Amino acid sequence: MTTHPHQALAEATALVLLQAAQEAGYWISADLRIGIDDAAALVGMTPASFKNRIAGTAFPVYNLGGRGHKRSVRIADLANWLESQAKAA
Repeated sequence: MTTHPHQALAEATALVLLQAAQEAGYWISADLRIGIDDAAALVGMTPASFKNRIAGTAFPVYNLGGRGHKRSVRIADLANWLESQAKAA
């Protein structure tokens, strides 16, 4: 069984994002969600810019949070979104 190249990149990116979130001391849920503002920081965006970029897309945002977060995203979804933003040269 072969894995699509995008999927392999997304899985590797998810591991890097998880490690970065842990090192930053961000809240991480048991199902590997982080607050939306922390997700923005992980990808180098302001919370407002990140929210604008994902608004109106199929990007899943959960109205569940923890440690002060009202909304959260799964790290795997963040990684998939991030890799989908790459453009072919």
